[in-house]
Amino acid sequence: MSQRQISRITGIARQRVNEAIKQLEKEGLVHLGQGCIYLNDITALAHKLDDLDLSIRDPRTFLIQI
Repeated sequence: MSQRQISRITGIARQRVNEAIKQLEKEGLVHLGQGCIYLNDITALAHKLDDLDLSIRDPRTFLIQI
């Protein structure tokens, strides 16, 4: 999944997506490859969203479709 795809899915600016991905990589939840972002633990990523107000758009609904 590319940063551009994540930006479109979440509605977050690509620059902010980049910052968040770097943090998630430090936490071991994602791995960055050449032109790709690999999700190491999709369940842990989904749980990081539990305490956020996602009433407008919940990206977890997209993850269920994968």
